[in-house]
Order: sequence, then C-alpha cells, then structure tokens
Amino acid sequence: LDLTQALKAPADVELQPGDGVYVPPLAVVQDVIEARGAFNGTSELGRTTTAGKPTIVQRFELAGGERVFDVVQRAGGAAPFADLSRAVIERSGMSGPRQLIPVDLRRLLVEKDETQNISLQNGDIVTLPVVDDKIYVIGAVRVPGGMDYRSNLSSREYIALAGGPTTRAKLTATKVTFPDGHTYALADAPPLEPGAVVTVPEVLVHWWDDYGTIGQLVATLVTAYTGIFILFGGARDVQRLNQ
Repeated sequence: LDLTQALKAPADVELQPGDGVYVPPLAVVQDVIEARGAFNGTSELGRTTTAGKPTIVQRFELAGGERVFDVVQRAGGAAPFADLSRAVIERSGMSGPRQLIPVDLRRLLVEKDETQNISLQNGDIVTLPVVDDKIYVIGAVRVPGGMDYRSNLSSREYIALAGGPTTRAKLTATKVTFPDGHTYALADAPPLEPGAVVTVPEVLVHWWDDYGTIGQLVATLVTAYTGIFILFGGARDVQRLNQ
C-alpha cells in the first residue's frame, strides 16, 4: 500500500475490524551500509573503543554507485592508528554464507589503486581494524607477553625485556613471525613490525635428564643432612670427654 497515494483525497482505503497498519521505518526501504572500526567518525553517535583506541560503529544510507572510498570519506576518514592493509567488507550472501572481502586501503588511499575501490551493496559492513602496536615474546622466557612496539629495539632486546631466556631456552632456534604470516630465524629476521611474535622454544629434555636432576638434588640434601648429623654428633662426643 502506497500511503502517499492512499491519503490523497478523495482516495482512501476502507479498514475493517482487526486490520493492522504498519508503516516501516526509513531504514527498511533504503539501502544502508555500516562502517566499523578505526574511522575518525562524523558525530558522537556510535563511538566505541577497541584495544584502547577510539573506534566507531555507524550506519550510512547507501547511494547508488558508491564504493569503498566514498564510505571511508563519509566515515570521517581513516584514523592514524588504523591498520589500512587489513580492512574487510562483510557481505551477506543471498543464497549462501556471508562473504569476507579483503580490502587494502593503503593501496587505495596512498597508491590510488582502483582495484581496491570495490562497489558496495546494501547491508555491507566495512571494517577497518586497529593496528596492533605490540610485540609479543612467548615461549621459554621468564616474563612472556606483549610489550609496546619501539622501532629502535631488536628481537634480542625484546627477549631481554621479557626477563631473558629461561635455563631451558634454545635461543638459537628462536623464530620471529610477522603479521603477514612470514616467519624468520632470529639471525635472519628483518626489523620488527607492530604485531610481530618472537617465539623462544625450549630445549628438548629427555625424561631421564629430569630424573638425573632430581637424583642430584636428593644426593645434595642427603650429604647436607649427613654433615649436620656428624657435626652435632661430634660435638656431643667432645662434651662427654670433657666430663
């Protein structure tokens, strides 16, 4: 029913008991897209926080022919802490699962690569993630975890900041994995990037080595207690002789 015509005189629609009149909101009849993540935003509405950084979740009416670049502009542009190379379009499939379409905004915005300026469809969600500004040191270190990225620090220096290697660390087998998935040996790794992971493996120790260590500890304790017994036993013998 088109109310713009039905309400014009003398036209009208006769209602009957039990009839319901539903007027859909504008968003139902208009195409919309959603921008999420590390955009600057154009209003205070839809402000959120991701990894301690201000982000947005905002919807926009989709005009015909709009592409990724248009939505980036309408969302206030990319924030300084945006991970431009990892943007993605989430698109609902008409007859299948939702699609995830990667978009490299660095190529689009910096290199003017129009292959990344993808046409948008109704219901698309454009997500721009926050860049990971941590370096992660895991494995056989004393204090594993994430640390703030500093461009002047090497992998070895980050290992030192993580408390240094443990006694079982195999430092020569350390691997450095970058956000793009490439992995390098410690000696061959290029300068670190935010989000890189430094993995220090443990030396493979056989079970009999562990038992050997335990045996040495027990032997040390037995020797210590024996020495104490002899010491105090000898002292009592001296006291008897003096009496």
